[in-house]
Amino acid sequence: MSKLRAVTRWPSRRVIYIAGLTRAFGASMTSVLVGLYLSALGYGTLAIGLVISCSLAGGALVTFLTSLFGDWFGRKRSLVAMALLVGLGGTVVALWPKPGVVVIAALAGAVATSPRGLASFDTLEQAMLAQAAPDWERTRHFAYWNFLQTMGAALGALAAGIPNLLQRGSGASLLAGYRLAFFLYGALGLSLAGIYSLLGSAIEASGEGTRHQLFPPLSSKRVIYGLSGLFAVDAFAGAMAVQSFLSYWFSLRYGFGAARLGVIFFAANLLSSLSFLLAARLARRFGLINTMVFTHLPSSFLFMAMALAPTGGWAMGFFLARQLLSQMDVPTRQSYLMAVVKPEERTAAAGFTMLSRTIANVPGPWVGAYLVQALGLASPIMLCGWLKVAYDLALYFAFRRTRPPEERRRKHVAKELAQGSGPK
Repeated sequence: MSKLRAVTRWPSRRVIYIAGLTRAFGASMTSVLVGLYLSALGYGTLAIGLVISCSLAGGALVTFLTSLFGDWFGRKRSLVAMALLVGLGGTVVALWPKPGVVVIAALAGAVATSPRGLASFDTLEQAMLAQAAPDWERTRHFAYWNFLQTMGAALGALAAGIPNLLQRGSGASLLAGYRLAFFLYGALGLSLAGIYSLLGSAIEASGEGTRHQLFPPLSSKRVIYGLSGLFAVDAFAGAMAVQSFLSYWFSLRYGFGAARLGVIFFAANLLSSLSFLLAARLARRFGLINTMVFTHLPSSFLFMAMALAPTGGWAMGFFLARQLLSQMDVPTRQSYLMAVVKPEERTAAAGFTMLSRTIANVPGPWVGAYLVQALGLASPIMLCGWLKVAYDLALYFAFRRTRPPEERRRKHVAKELAQGSGPK
């Protein structure tokens, strides 16, 4: 029976990997182009800002609904429905980009404004991936999943150049190229629905009553609420110094041009991708909490060192070194959360923590902009660094004794070996 279950789980993991890659490709492409497309249509700055805000609000709403009802409605059916919504939204925005239609599509979460798209997809995929992987392989599979999504986002950003290539090659207008890109986004949404339809029943929520209760009781409230609060602090800090701000900072502080910045951020994303795979190895040896904290702490100090660097070369070096370390906590925190809650609580836990991060992201850029005006260009980076240090220390002291199952078993075996009795 266990061999049969292992055989049926492997395809589910592969389906999740392929879906994550496809989804990130489309979301990254349109997140680069959405502002340019709306501007070419005659939308003003305020209107474009409204669409982006509606997209963030819609994404938060869909994530909230998914965390409550995803298991009850069915994980596979929820993912297929959301993918079809993305397909419909991309097609409608390409064919009929009237202001009211675009705002409705954004509120429905069908217009991507971030490289990974809707957080609600992540909510369900995290829960399914944890269920489809044995405890000792869970972190490694989360690392692969994040690696492939980052690669998909990088390729999607490159695909955002399609309208310009069409303009040079065939003389087509940029607006026509933007429309084609959104048609492609819609087609990717429909293909994503087909990919999710390949998932088997093994990825559905387990636990009696899951399908019959819209609000299943949570026994892991302390862990979920505690981690959500800490993750919100980390997200708020990171939002003060997002990639767009760092590009602006490098340009003003050291005079870096667009070509040089492109090379820097491509290298940064590549290093971040590789760090996902390294994180799984470190977690297996040192534990999830230790890997999260003791890779994230030095990355925060490197980030603050970048803000004080005397030359552009030193700043670039500190930044790239930081990128090699700063994302190792992503697969490890996802794996840890899924490990320390009950299987039937995974969707709600992933949704709640994802929602807390999404909400905390919203004021970050505003606070960062205010700090630049009030205290200087380096102030958002410094506050971001110190908040992340506080987050790491609080995470370590609050959860160092709450271990995932594989670490508890390993500690028990090590104790028996030390006593000379050998593992039972």
